Amino acid sequence: MCPPTHFYTNEFTWIYQVITNTYGVPGYKEANPALFTSITFPFLFGVMFGDIGHGAIILMVGVFLCLIEGTLR
Repeated sequence: MCPPTHFYTNEFTWIYQVITNTYGVPGYKEANPALFTSITFPFLFGVMFGDIGHGAIILMVGVFLCLIEGTLR
């Protein structure tokens, strides 16, 4: 039996760790695929979605939510 696996995350990387854990948690001493997910997911989502205008709107809403994050709590 392998020891438990724990990955330290921050505000940026926790969601990619959640996406990775959906498909399976890496074992002890295995590479964490959440790093690769955080790099490739935005690009693959853009290819899948394929609409620059809608992507720009989503980006603006995301930046706005990040800017007012402190007032939402």
